[in-house]
Amino acid sequence: MKPPVLVTEEKRYINALILSSCAFPGAGQLMQKRWLSGTVLTLTFLVPFALFTMSAVKLLIAFYKAFPDPSAMREANVYWLPVGKYFLMTGVVWVVSILDIYIRRRKRR
Repeated sequence: MKPPVLVTEEKRYINALILSSCAFPGAGQLMQKRWLSGTVLTLTFLVPFALFTMSAVKLLIAFYKAFPDPSAMREANVYWLPVGKYFLMTGVVWVVSILDIYIRRRKRR
């Protein structure tokens, strides 16, 4: 049986940064005091997220108004494409934020 490996301070720092970035994109950059990239990532996440939320709510309202006849949603000019597009955009920003933190920290070593 192997003895337990102590987690170094470096690994704790990386884990904290990745977890904070998982909680909210840009948070890890702000934790590293990289104000510009943290602000840019936060705003590029918030804008598509707000658009995603508004599109999803609009889609749900149209769906429930046209519940007996789903074809009425087409007449209401509501489609799934914007919802998926904005959701994908928020996901891309999230992944970029996590990769940015990890790559920047690896370069510092």
